[in-house]
Amino acid sequence: TPAMATGRSEGESSDPLAWTRLGRPFGGGRVNDVAALPDGTMLAVGSVGDTSARAWHSADGVRWQEIPMPGRDHTWVRHVAVAEDDLVAVGVRSGSEQRPPETVVWSSQDGLEWSERRTLDQGVPVAALATEDGYAVVTTGSAPHWSRPITVWRSTDGVDWRASEVTDGEARIAAVAAE
Repeated sequence: TPAMATGRSEGESSDPLAWTRLGRPFGGGRVNDVAALPDGTMLAVGSVGDTSARAWHSADGVRWQEIPMPGRDHTWVRHVAVAEDDLVAVGVRSGSEQRPPETVVWSSQDGLEWSERRTLDQGVPVAALATEDGYAVVTTGSAPHWSRPITVWRSTDGVDWRASEVTDGEARIAAVAAE
Protein backbone atom coordinates (compact mmCIF):
# COMPACT_ATOMS: atom_id res chain seq x y z
CA THR A 1 0.00 0.00 0.00
CA PRO A 2 1.68 3.26 -1.06
CA ALA A 3 1.89 5.75 1.77
CA MET A 4 3.84 8.90 2.47
CA ALA A 5 5.02 10.46 5.68
CA THR A 6 6.32 13.97 6.05
CA GLY A 7 8.34 15.53 8.80
CA ARG A 8 8.85 19.19 9.50
CA SER A 9 9.65 21.31 12.47
CA GLU A 10 6.83 23.31 13.99
CA GLY A 11 7.78 26.46 15.87
CA GLU A 12 10.97 25.88 17.84
CA SER A 13 10.87 22.08 17.53
CA SER A 14 13.36 20.41 15.21
CA ASP A 15 12.55 16.82 16.16
CA PRO A 16 13.49 14.66 13.13
CA LEU A 17 11.29 11.89 14.55
CA ALA A 18 8.08 13.96 14.44
CA TRP A 19 6.30 12.46 11.41
CA THR A 20 2.72 12.61 10.22
CA ARG A 21 1.29 9.76 8.15
CA LEU A 22 -0.35 11.15 5.01
CA GLY A 23 -2.17 8.03 3.84
CA ARG A 24 -2.23 7.64 0.06
CA PRO A 25 -1.20 10.98 -1.49
CA PHE A 26 -0.23 9.22 -4.75
CA GLY A 27 -3.54 7.39 -5.24
CA GLY A 28 -2.73 3.99 -6.73
CA GLY A 29 0.74 5.13 -7.78
CA ARG A 30 4.03 3.53 -6.85
CA VAL A 31 6.86 5.90 -5.93
CA ASN A 32 10.43 4.79 -6.67
CA ASP A 33 12.42 7.96 -5.94
CA VAL A 34 11.96 11.42 -4.39
CA ALA A 35 14.07 14.56 -4.84
CA ALA A 36 14.19 18.11 -3.53
CA LEU A 37 14.16 20.69 -6.34
CA PRO A 38 16.24 23.90 -6.36
CA ASP A 39 13.10 26.03 -5.81
CA GLY A 40 12.30 24.21 -2.53
CA THR A 41 9.52 22.02 -3.97
CA MET A 42 9.62 18.21 -4.14
CA LEU A 43 9.34 15.68 -6.94
CA ALA A 44 8.45 12.00 -6.66
CA VAL A 45 8.72 9.59 -9.63
CA GLY A 46 7.30 6.13 -10.29
CA SER A 47 4.30 4.66 -12.06
CA VAL A 48 0.57 4.10 -11.92
CA GLY A 49 -0.55 0.53 -12.45
CA ASP A 50 3.06 -0.59 -12.96
CA THR A 51 2.82 0.43 -16.62
CA SER A 52 2.35 4.20 -16.89
CA ALA A 53 5.26 6.48 -15.98
CA ARG A 54 4.36 9.32 -13.61
CA ALA A 55 5.84 12.13 -11.58
CA TRP A 56 4.25 13.93 -8.65
CA HIS A 57 5.10 17.50 -7.64
CA SER A 58 4.53 19.13 -4.25
CA ALA A 59 5.21 22.52 -2.70
CA ASP A 60 4.57 21.31 0.86
CA GLY A 61 5.07 17.52 0.93
CA VAL A 62 1.40 17.03 1.79
CA ARG A 63 -0.52 17.79 -1.41
CA TRP A 64 0.88 16.18 -4.58
CA GLN A 65 0.01 17.00 -8.22
CA GLU A 66 0.17 13.99 -10.55
CA ILE A 67 2.12 14.57 -13.78
CA PRO A 68 1.90 12.03 -16.64
CA MET A 69 5.23 11.39 -18.33
CA PRO A 70 5.32 11.29 -22.15
CA GLY A 71 5.93 7.99 -23.90
CA ARG A 72 4.40 4.59 -24.43
CA ASP A 73 2.69 2.28 -21.96
CA HIS A 74 4.67 -0.38 -20.14
CA THR A 75 7.14 2.26 -18.99
CA TRP A 76 7.89 3.37 -15.45
CA VAL A 77 10.30 5.82 -13.81
CA ARG A 78 12.90 4.48 -11.39
CA HIS A 79 15.24 7.40 -10.58
CA VAL A 80 15.49 11.18 -10.76
CA ALA A 81 18.58 13.39 -10.63
CA VAL A 82 18.50 17.15 -10.03
CA ALA A 83 21.11 19.65 -11.22
CA GLU A 84 21.02 23.43 -10.88
CA ASP A 85 19.12 24.18 -14.07
CA ASP A 86 17.26 20.99 -14.97
CA LEU A 87 16.25 17.45 -14.05
CA VAL A 88 16.72 14.02 -15.58
CA ALA A 89 14.53 11.00 -14.86
CA VAL A 90 15.34 7.47 -16.00
CA GLY A 91 13.08 4.49 -16.23
CA VAL A 92 12.36 1.21 -17.92
CA ARG A 93 10.33 0.29 -20.96
CA SER A 94 9.46 -3.37 -20.45
CA GLY A 95 10.87 -6.05 -22.71
CA SER A 96 10.09 -9.71 -23.38
CA GLU A 97 11.90 -13.04 -23.61
CA GLN A 98 13.14 -11.97 -27.06
CA ARG A 99 13.71 -8.26 -26.35
CA PRO A 100 15.45 -6.98 -23.20
CA PRO A 101 14.00 -3.96 -21.35
CA GLU A 102 15.23 -0.52 -22.43
CA THR A 103 16.40 2.41 -20.32
CA VAL A 104 14.38 5.55 -21.12
CA VAL A 105 15.49 9.12 -20.32
CA TRP A 106 13.22 12.13 -19.73
CA SER A 107 14.29 15.72 -19.03
CA SER A 108 12.57 18.74 -17.52
CA GLN A 109 13.37 22.32 -16.56
CA ASP A 110 10.91 22.45 -13.66
CA GLY A 111 9.58 18.94 -12.90
CA LEU A 112 6.16 19.88 -14.28
CA GLU A 113 6.70 19.42 -18.02
CA TRP A 114 8.75 16.48 -19.28
CA SER A 115 10.17 15.41 -22.65
CA GLU A 116 11.21 11.86 -23.48
CA ARG A 117 14.74 12.25 -24.80
CA ARG A 118 15.94 8.82 -25.86
CA THR A 119 16.46 5.18 -25.09
CA LEU A 120 19.96 4.52 -23.76
CA ASP A 121 20.26 0.79 -24.26
CA GLN A 122 18.74 -2.57 -23.62
CA GLY A 123 19.11 -2.59 -19.88
CA VAL A 124 17.69 -1.41 -16.58
CA PRO A 125 18.78 1.79 -14.81
CA VAL A 126 20.36 1.21 -11.41
CA ALA A 127 21.02 4.88 -10.60
CA ALA A 128 20.81 8.45 -11.91
CA LEU A 129 23.17 11.03 -10.45
CA ALA A 130 23.80 14.74 -10.93
CA THR A 131 27.54 15.34 -11.35
CA GLU A 132 29.75 18.45 -11.52
CA ASP A 133 29.52 18.43 -15.32
CA GLY A 134 26.02 17.03 -15.92
CA TYR A 135 24.57 13.58 -15.27
CA ALA A 136 25.54 9.93 -14.93
CA VAL A 137 23.19 6.97 -15.38
CA VAL A 138 24.24 3.40 -14.56
CA THR A 139 22.51 0.52 -16.38
CA THR A 140 22.76 -3.25 -16.18
CA GLY A 141 20.97 -6.35 -17.43
CA SER A 142 17.88 -7.91 -15.90
CA ALA A 143 16.36 -11.39 -15.86
CA PRO A 144 16.51 -13.23 -18.21
CA HIS A 145 19.08 -10.93 -19.88
CA TRP A 146 21.81 -10.81 -17.19
CA SER A 147 24.56 -11.00 -19.80
CA ARG A 148 24.26 -7.25 -20.48
CA PRO A 149 27.31 -5.33 -19.21
CA ILE A 150 27.19 -2.69 -16.52
CA THR A 151 27.37 0.61 -18.39
CA VAL A 152 27.89 4.17 -17.16
CA TRP A 153 26.23 6.77 -19.38
CA ARG A 154 27.38 10.40 -19.10
CA SER A 155 25.72 13.59 -20.35
CA THR A 156 26.43 17.29 -19.91
CA ASP A 157 22.88 18.31 -20.89
CA GLY A 158 20.58 15.32 -20.28
CA VAL A 159 20.01 14.98 -24.05
CA ASP A 160 23.24 13.68 -25.60
CA TRP A 161 24.72 10.62 -23.86
CA ARG A 162 27.96 8.64 -24.22
CA ALA A 163 28.52 5.14 -22.84
CA SER A 164 31.42 3.47 -21.05
CA GLU A 165 31.13 -0.25 -20.32
CA VAL A 166 32.35 -1.11 -16.84
CA THR A 167 32.08 -4.88 -17.27
CA ASP A 168 32.13 -7.07 -20.35
CA GLY A 169 29.64 -9.72 -19.29
CA GLU A 170 27.36 -10.94 -16.56
CA ALA A 171 27.59 -8.78 -13.44
CA ARG A 172 25.18 -7.39 -10.88
CA ILE A 173 25.32 -4.08 -9.08
CA ALA A 174 23.52 -3.14 -5.88
CA ALA A 175 24.14 0.56 -5.32
CA VAL A 176 25.87 3.65 -6.75
CA ALA A 177 26.90 6.87 -5.00
CA ALA A 178 28.63 10.10 -5.99
CA GLU A 179 30.92 12.42 -4.07
